[in-house]
Amino acid sequence: MLNADGSGALKQIVYTVDGTTKQTGSVKLPWRQSITVPADGKAHQWTLEISYSGSGANSIELYSVFDGKESVHTGAAGSGSGNTELSSSVGGTVQG
Repeated sequence: MLNADGSGALKQIVYTVDGTTKQTGSVKLPWRQSITVPADGKAHQWTLEISYSGSGANSIELYSVFDGKESVHTGAAGSGSGNTELSSSVGGTVQG
């Protein structure tokens, strides 16, 4: 499962599993997406990318859960009195 938690809203989420890309429009946090990889003993590649804009102090955490094991990959934050543009991406390999 791919996850994005934090405060605020995301302009866009793009995730890819084994070369197949899916994209969302604007979403509110928290965001969750179940993904399935075949139990074939092979390595499967995945990425998760977010785009964010806002003002004030905000933080976003991207993480995955595979076979019940959570892995925190990155945190991203924007702050200030003006509009903040932010993008962040994480990825990895999971054994099928």
